[in-house]
Amino acid sequence: MWYFQVLATLIIVGVSALFPDFWQQRGELAFLISGFLTLGLFHGSADLLLLRKIISITPSRGPIRWFAVYVGLMGCIAGLWILIPQVVLLGFLLISIFHFGESQFWGACEQPSRLASWIRSCLQWVWGSWVIFTPIILHAEESMRILRSLGSFPYGIAWLEFFHASVESAKVTAVFLGLGAIVALLGYFGLQKRTFSRGFFRELSCLVLLQMVYLHCSLLTSFGLYFVIWHSMTSLRDQVRALKLLTAVGGARPFDGRSELQIYIRAAVPYWGGAVGVLALLMFTDLGALVQVSPVDLVFLGAIVLTPPHTGVLSLLNRRVSGQSG
Repeated sequence: MWYFQVLATLIIVGVSALFPDFWQQRGELAFLISGFLTLGLFHGSADLLLLRKIISITPSRGPIRWFAVYVGLMGCIAGLWILIPQVVLLGFLLISIFHFGESQFWGACEQPSRLASWIRSCLQWVWGSWVIFTPIILHAEESMRILRSLGSFPYGIAWLEFFHASVESAKVTAVFLGLGAIVALLGYFGLQKRTFSRGFFRELSCLVLLQMVYLHCSLLTSFGLYFVIWHSMTSLRDQVRALKLLTAVGGARPFDGRSELQIYIRAAVPYWGGAVGVLALLMFTDLGALVQVSPVDLVFLGAIVLTPPHTGVLSLLNRRVSGQSG
């Protein structure tokens, strides 16, 4: 998968560099929307299946109730967005930092001591901060434009105006964030006693590649590449592996990676299809014009609504898998 992710990243960066007019006018938006509607949504569509495995939900224990709780939480977030968008946006950024950091250091919850566990948590937040803030700071003008289209965010726009006015400050900050991410990788592999292993250098090469993407590509391209190619694909793989482990530990049937993948897909498709249908109606019909939300805004609003419950499920899954594998 790593080779495919690198190749896909290089192809998209190459297309955006060789055909800048096409990419800015059509390609970038098509990539972002198609990636979000496919891998982006799909990697969170089996959350109820995973939740059932984590807490042993049976038909008598109310899977419909848990579905209602999950959807209700998304509805509450959407309602809060209307009332207090700045607070919801701040919460979304913090949850995203945690989620991306935890996904990067997947399966590392169980540590031999409280100190090691605390260090691991700090490393996750450092990595997630690099992922979130580097492209935002380097592309402050684009970030401000998106914030303005989403609503009124005077505080968020104020600090972005500083980086927009001072490109050098933005680049220096990005370098420090990148160095922090390298330290996070060193710490993570050090906790696992795998410092300077092959895995470390592979992750380091990914970091350098993404840092170059952040520097030379637009905000939407940078966000799309990380979220779709690197986060969603890797998370899908980790979820299927976790499902495989939990199934084997539970004694339901022997190890069979293919069957676990099929179970995952069957569980995800109905919810994924429903989510795609709703977003497609808003993006490509008059209903979208009625609510006055652009396709790009819908991508970010969809991420804001879906990320908190998805993060909660995967955090529980990570702790369960770490305990089982430990």
